[in-house]
Amino acid sequence: MTLTINPKTRGLGNLAWAEVGSIMCNTLKNLDIHVCIYLPTEKKVATELLTADYLLQKT
Repeated sequence: MTLTINPKTRGLGNLAWAEVGSIMCNTLKNLDIHVCIYLPTEKKVATELLTADYLLQKT
């Protein structure tokens, strides 16, 4: 089973990756399924916002 989150779904609330990236990763990391989060292509996400240290920080 796979859960896929596309940029349109994530962007419906006009939330930036910096605001929701670590929340989504921390919430979904313990699921026993494969999770794919696709990043927006219309605006580049800063490299430092894609590291495991950033994404898995305690929120």
